[in-house]
Amino acid sequence: KEWPFPCAEARKVCFVGNEIVALEPAETARVNADEAQWTNESGASFWHIPDEHPLSWFASEQVTFNLPGYFDGLESVQRTEKPVKVRPASRTMEGANIWDAPLLNVTPVVAYPTWPFNFGDTLGRHFFHGYIDWASKHPEMYNLPLAIALPHNLL
Repeated sequence: KEWPFPCAEARKVCFVGNEIVALEPAETARVNADEAQWTNESGASFWHIPDEHPLSWFASEQVTFNLPGYFDGLESVQRTEKPVKVRPASRTMEGANIWDAPLLNVTPVVAYPTWPFNFGDTLGRHFFHGYIDWASKHPEMYNLPLAIALPHNLL
């Protein structure tokens, strides 16, 4: 599809807090018959780490923002952060039960604000107005979840 903004695609992942978690190893990884005994109930292999490298685009995207509540012209009030982290899923000891969670097969849209002065502008006229106008012409977008990557849980 033609997106009105830069985008990247990720498959077989889940969201945990502000992290995109890779669930599957690289496609080149193969589980041999003798390795099958070392998989957990969901099939996660002891021998193959999920590949987070295809997610690097999400981790490298930065959001520039002004600390809320301060005059925009103050020195050091404007900050740049990378609000989304990526990592491979841990085979055990995950804080959330990601291995047994149902696969929803949905495509969330993760938006990175680009207007540093006011999140209201980003989430209003500088993003949502254009996004809603574009999405209204693409009905397949209606049921996709939308996540806004904001630093430090601001907003």
